[in-house]
Amino acid sequence: MIDREATAKKYVEKSADLIKEARDNLALNNLRAVHSRAWYSVLHIVCAGTYITLDEQPPQGRPNWRSDSIPKLFASIMRRANLYQQYSHLVPLIAGLRLYRVSVDYHSPVELEYTEQTAREAIATAEHVREIVLKVMDQVNG
Repeated sequence: MIDREATAKKYVEKSADLIKEARDNLALNNLRAVHSRAWYSVLHIVCAGTYITLDEQPPQGRPNWRSDSIPKLFASIMRRANLYQQYSHLVPLIAGLRLYRVSVDYHSPVELEYTEQTAREAIATAEHVREIVLKVMDQVNG
């Protein structure tokens, strides 16, 4: 049985580390790495939020959820907190971050354009998602 609180705490810490790595890579102009770290920061914070706010379990005994489920899980967290209408615009942005991650990590038939602007947007999206999920987690933990 997974200790949901302890696992969520680890994911929150990892998400924070990944945001820092994304910023560091932006300073070094490693734009592909920025997109990857921003995505993984979102994945980790949404997993943490899912452990705290939902009754979901990762499939097949894994400690986390598949990357393609992260936008849906974020939406579920927002619905549970009655914040979906306010933050539903982030769901497609999260899905977009995943597309960049797939392009970075795998051979992609369509290479996405990595610019300083898209890197800054990736970090901003990840930071915003983190802020909101952490706020919801704090409310649940009261």
